[in-house]
Amino acid sequence: MERLGANNLYWKYVHIIADGKFCRTFRFLRQAGIVDKQADQTIKKLLVSIPGIGSTIANTLIAEIGDISRFHSGKSLVAYAGLDPKVKQSGVSLKYNTKITKRGSPYLRKSIYISAYIAKRHDPELKEYFDKKINEGKRYEEATVAMARKILYRVYAIWKRGTPYVRYPQKILT
Repeated sequence: MERLGANNLYWKYVHIIADGKFCRTFRFLRQAGIVDKQADQTIKKLLVSIPGIGSTIANTLIAEIGDISRFHSGKSLVAYAGLDPKVKQSGVSLKYNTKITKRGSPYLRKSIYISAYIAKRHDPELKEYFDKKINEGKRYEEATVAMARKILYRVYAIWKRGTPYVRYPQKILT
C-alpha cells in the first residue's frame, strides 16, 4: 500500500483514539500491513525518551513520518511538517515572514504543537528557550512554533541515530 494511502487510512480511524479504542485500531492497521510492529516499537521507545512526547504522539509521528530516510536533514523534516518560515521574494529583496508555510502534514504539525506545550512544562531547557524567544520580542505563538521546530529536530536526530534522547547536564557556573 502506498505511504500516502497508509496515512489517510490511519487518520480515517484516528478519532477512535479519543474513545480509548486505539489498541484495536492499531492492531487493524498492523494486520493490514501498514504498521510494522517490531520496528515501530523500537522507534516508539526512542521517541518517548524525548520530553513532551508520549505514546500517542509517538504513534502519530511514526504514522505521519513513515520512513525517516526519505528526509536528508532535519530541515527537510521541518519543511514536511510545514513549520518552516514563509519567504517573500520580489526581485533582489528577500523577506522572511513570521508566518509558517503550513504546506506539510497538518497532523504531524498538530502533534508537534501538542508536544511543545507539554515539553515546556517538563523540560527546563525548552522552557528556557521559550522564555528567551519571548524576551526577544516574539509572540507566544511564534515562540511555541520555535519550540516545536526544536522538538522536530530532536525527533529527526534521535530517529536517524537510533539512540534515545539524553538531556545534557546543566552548565556549572564558576
